[in-house]
Amino acid sequence: MTTDKTCKTCDDPQCSAQEKRPGEREEEFIERQALLSRMCQIQHKILVLSGKGGVGKSTVAVNLAVNLAMAGKQVGLLDVDIHGPSVPKLLNIEGVPISGHADTLFPAKIGYGVGMLSVMSIGFLLNEKDDAVIWRGPRKFGVIKQFLKDVQWVGLTT
Repeated sequence: MTTDKTCKTCDDPQCSAQEKRPGEREEEFIERQALLSRMCQIQHKILVLSGKGGVGKSTVAVNLAVNLAMAGKQVGLLDVDIHGPSVPKLLNIEGVPISGHADTLFPAKIGYGVGMLSVMSIGFLLNEKDDAVIWRGPRKFGVIKQFLKDVQWVGLTT
């Protein structure tokens, strides 16, 4: 189920995005509200992670997402492997153009019967599939945060 709920219309008294934190700049507060407002629209979130590389995180995430979509669910898959994005390759959707406007990115969409899989990856934004992304620390965190804040996962028609 999708909602058009935003931080300004949220009725959750425990929502951490309703008030500015002590010492938080206005710009940071607005960005945090945008991120949490986007995340609030997603009913269930599953995180696949490991501290070690090469253990099959992307494979597990793709298989889980595809199976949920085949079961009729509306699924979003965010590939946050900045250094080696493999999700587009695993789904055979490399080179799919990503569109957007203003502060919104629209994920690639794959239909599975009545289910839908929406996919976003840094791999879609690279000029060449073998381009290296060597970001570390704050820059890497920034692009992940931007994906969480700017990708329109729900409320799209196919």
